[in-house]
Amino acid sequence: MKKTLLLILIFNSISLWSQLKFEKGYFIDNQEKKHEVLIKNIDWLENPTFFKYKTEENSEEKTATVNDVKEFQVFGYNKLIRYTGKINVYNSDLQSLSSSPEPDLRDTSIFLYQLSTGKKNLYSYFKKGIQNFFYSDESGEIKILIYKEYNPDGNTFLLARNDKYKNQLHDIFSDDAAALKMVKSTEYTDSSLIKVFNVYNQVSNEQNKLSLEKVKTKIHLSIKPGVNFSNFKFYSPSSPQSYDANLSSIDPKFSTEMEYILPFNKSKWSLLLEATYSKMNANSKSIDNNRDISIKYGYMEFPIGVRYAMFINEKSKIFANVKFPIFTLKTQDGSLKYTSTTYYSDTYFNLGKMTSNFIFGFGYSYKNKFFAEFNTSMKRSVSEFVYFGNSFTYNSISVGYNIF
Repeated sequence: MKKTLLLILIFNSISLWSQLKFEKGYFIDNQEKKHEVLIKNIDWLENPTFFKYKTEENSEEKTATVNDVKEFQVFGYNKLIRYTGKINVYNSDLQSLSSSPEPDLRDTSIFLYQLSTGKKNLYSYFKKGIQNFFYSDESGEIKILIYKEYNPDGNTFLLARNDKYKNQLHDIFSDDAAALKMVKSTEYTDSSLIKVFNVYNQVSNEQNKLSLEKVKTKIHLSIKPGVNFSNFKFYSPSSPQSYDANLSSIDPKFSTEMEYILPFNKSKWSLLLEATYSKMNANSKSIDNNRDISIKYGYMEFPIGVRYAMFINEKSKIFANVKFPIFTLKTQDGSLKYTSTTYYSDTYFNLGKMTSNFIFGFGYSYKNKFFAEFNTSMKRSVSEFVYFGNSFTYNSISVGYNIF
């Protein structure tokens, strides 16, 4: 319990320490006046209807809403433009699709992300699984690009798509052969639409790469060798206590980790999938009668989890993890052996599959290439015995290298 509270405290401390900063930016009000301010950069996943700002570092925090502001931007991030009009709010859940191909249009007022800028501008909207894209031309009017998945005639075994947006793109780019050639293969995704709009707007290769990088989800694959400081307790809940033992060992561990960086909140959050191999080989004495005891147990575990990072500077960050093994495999015949004495013969206990419990950790990363990590596991058991109890825990230290 103390260990759990300590790790929760560490995780919360990192989260509090890494509160989002106010960064340089601007907004334009309804009178077309531009204000250079400091904006609280949340790097929104869903399109916002308001934002927080300060006129100076030590000034009072203020709120600006979509009704007050025509556009705003944190420098180095996509511009957000006010849009008042129709959005398509169709249910994108494959289990609950509409039977109609017609878009479900609703009035709203929202800030749209501007993804491509030029003669034809591209914008995006995302909220609770609903993805809409928009465009504008020299007239400045923002119009929706229509796309919808549906079940024709209500047949849930059939999936059809209203991809009117391709016809719209054909008209939008009718005066550009290069962009027009791309329309047929353009998908209703931010990266695909950015490419065709950037071609039309004659965006440089460097700028095109930068704009695509901002919407690209990053995946890191790393190797993580390390050591486990393992502890195994075996005990009898009732007397006699001739089998009670406490075994400890330092064991090598080998891990690989896949990290999926979520494309919002300034890449602070990520999902983890890990594969780890380790084993425990230890010798000790029984507590009650000083018998020699040995344990051999090898296992692989496959935790999934979430990571929260705080960036110290452009090269360094610290992070906290919480993981949970979705399953564990025993890789060798695990056994607990008590050697014979005058009164006892050799005794063996077979150790089975390990149960799962939470694993907490924190670490430090340098240049997103090299990192060190500490983890600690909650109590787990390796077998269910009728007259005996057992618990397995470990603390581990790993060093890692991101392959990509």
